[in-house]
Amino acid sequence: RAKTEFVTWLDCDGILSGNCSDVLVTRPGEICIRPRTGSEIEASFRPQRKPGEKPGDIPAAVLDIWKRDVGERSEPRCRRGFSANVFTIHRDSFPFLRKWIDQMKKVLPPDVKIVADGSVAYFQTDDSVLNSLLLFADDAPKVSAEYHVDDTSRALFVHFGFNPKPWVMWNPQSIRFYDRTMEIIDWALANGYAPKAELPRSYRKEFRRYYRLAAPFARGYYKWMKIRRKLAARLRHS
Repeated sequence: RAKTEFVTWLDCDGILSGNCSDVLVTRPGEICIRPRTGSEIEASFRPQRKPGEKPGDIPAAVLDIWKRDVGERSEPRCRRGFSANVFTIHRDSFPFLRKWIDQMKKVLPPDVKIVADGSVAYFQTDDSVLNSLLLFADDAPKVSAEYHVDDTSRALFVHFGFNPKPWVMWNPQSIRFYDRTMEIIDWALANGYAPKAELPRSYRKEFRRYYRLAAPFARGYYKWMKIRRKLAARLRHS
């Protein structure tokens, strides 16, 4: 168990571009976490949304399941939820982290992977469970009023949330952080943190121009490669 005043959760598909210590803190009884935008909610929950429901809100079908499974509050604290790719919590709320772990064991299948395909309310697995508790648990920490971890004018946490990931191919979102990423790789190599395997081609500077030109087409290429793999798998088993 951590003995520090704060603990920070960071998704592994991201980087800290500089010293973010001053923004990765919060006050007692609070959690520093980013509220999702209406467009994010719409993109994530479009299949669950019924006609007439507000596009920027979490659909009622999802909220009803969260409310039932948490079994505490009758109304959600908000209707947009939060992005769990990076958050900081004060040590006085550490019991809430245990509650999160227990709730995941309760509502997620034991063999769950990164996403839970077919699940109405928990398709984002740990992220979904955390949101269910932040919205419906009586003892959930208060969300900090300020959030600066995504301020591009300073050191920040860069989350490579969209496919393909930069170690495969740079996409339109990730290519904006190419220089910041390469600065970290250069530092690691200069300080003796050489990887055991060869660097992916997308992290080699001689291919920089190619990946910058290809970035706008990365998502289409990634989808096409997924289709090819599925077709090949079907043919092998036919």
